[in-house]
Amino acid sequence: MSNSRMQAPHLPTEQQNSSQAPAPVNLPPIHHFPPQQPAMQSQPPSYTAPMSSNGAPPPQHPQPYPPPQYQYQNGVPPAMQAGVAGNGQNGLMRIPLPHAQLDSRHMSGGRHKKEIKRRTKTGCLTCRKRRIKCDEGQPTCRNCFKSKRECLGYDPIFKSQSSPANIQPAPTGNPASSASHPGAGNPYHQAPQTFPGTGGTFIHTAAAPGTSAPPGYAYASLDPALSSGDPSAHMAHSNYPHTLQMQRKVRVIPMEDLFALNDIPPRYDSREARQPLSPPIQEELETFIKYHYVAGLDRVLETTWYSQRGWSHLQRDPVLLDFVAQCAEQFKQRDEASEKLRTSLEARIVWQLATMPRTAAQQTNGAGVGADPLLQEVLARIDVLENLLTGQFLDPSRIPPPPQQQAPQPGQEPAAANQKYNERSFWHHLGRFVSLRDDTTSVQKEIDDTLNIMRNILSMLENRDVLYSIAIGRHIGGRMPDFHPQRHLVASNNDPNNPVTKLSIAHSFVESEDQRGTTQVIQRICSMAIRGWILSKR
Repeated sequence: MSNSRMQAPHLPTEQQNSSQAPAPVNLPPIHHFPPQQPAMQSQPPSYTAPMSSNGAPPPQHPQPYPPPQYQYQNGVPPAMQAGVAGNGQNGLMRIPLPHAQLDSRHMSGGRHKKEIKRRTKTGCLTCRKRRIKCDEGQPTCRNCFKSKRECLGYDPIFKSQSSPANIQPAPTGNPASSASHPGAGNPYHQAPQTFPGTGGTFIHTAAAPGTSAPPGYAYASLDPALSSGDPSAHMAHSNYPHTLQMQRKVRVIPMEDLFALNDIPPRYDSREARQPLSPPIQEELETFIKYHYVAGLDRVLETTWYSQRGWSHLQRDPVLLDFVAQCAEQFKQRDEASEKLRTSLEARIVWQLATMPRTAAQQTNGAGVGADPLLQEVLARIDVLENLLTGQFLDPSRIPPPPQQQAPQPGQEPAAANQKYNERSFWHHLGRFVSLRDDTTSVQKEIDDTLNIMRNILSMLENRDVLYSIAIGRHIGGRMPDFHPQRHLVASNNDPNNPVTKLSIAHSFVESEDQRGTTQVIQRICSMAIRGWILSKR
């Protein structure tokens, strides 16, 4: 990996010229400029991560993202970030410093360089991605017209309107309660260390009463146009009138069909005679699995089964172990022409590893499942996730049981007990949502109530944000005949209760996580979700 990819973007160095008196120019406060991000340590360097399902270049480990808009530290909501900026260690308050008076030549970093105007939040998506000023022309801005680039239109949040929009801030938690336990750790969710993101969450909600917010993730921006995706992957805006049907059209989609991202099925050899793996190769595969997938699976399903038992179970499954070895060999290749093939292959390995608990339960003939609460819990969540991605309905008997509020165990923090309660509550209601037949009109209110409960316990956790967004895409997008996942959806207003607005935000977020999720597991879960939406529209 070249040094240019490892270095985060940084501001031009200010140049001083003592021979000329600069004209007074008032600079904005220092927190307006993105902070410089240090280069991150990368391990192991021998694998090339597949590209995202929509054609974006492959994210590396770690990924050199643009500076974050927000970066949550210890669960601090965005409302508190106005006066507090996380520095990656203790979230100390950042105080604006006095600035020297520099002329435009000094700001641009050179005498003959044209000043770059960074008014990018209200321009078209193309200019915002290029970080240049946009004249906001309709339907195509002048910059795109002159440079013969495709103008991707305007984001629904910043799209100019004829009348002022009634914009309401996203609900945030009480700052006092959110920061009341800054040092409380969450044993089930640790912020990822090797997959830096770009800040911002899909939606932030207040924690349940008496619950301290767990450490939040720092992951991809809501705006997919600001990510590293290929501009051609974002098609024209959908400004047509939207109709929402009362029933969702359900199509049977096998899980195997979700692996064929970009309509390219994964390619591998189903070898009957498998050669035994040498100890050095097994050690390499263990590192490969633990670094790329084990932690991500634990976070998505909110369990510790994969980190505690995943590798030992994989060693007893020669078929899956041989497939993992093939994937590891293919991911070492640097051929860009086969990137899409590796992306589909990674979708399959993510799901094959995710369903290892099913094989473990079969090996015990079901006798040990009831005596193993950890295995029993993760099995139910795998069933929920599978039906969520395929658009099918979960057997009501497989809904994760509702949580029971229990007193903290001796030596256990009350916050940890509340977090476990919210975790089980989220999966219970997600299971209820997936089991409700929205191909009828009799359960619409129950579905809405279930989604609202899930929304209130997202707790700034990336996996819940992703799963909730996929649920919104399934429920609303499946009932909107005009919606297509490969078209950028634009809502007519910013009303948070507007179904089109909800779908637009959820769709954009899943697209963004498909490209820049904090783990490969999150990325491929989003890839398969988008693939399922596409197949359901065919």
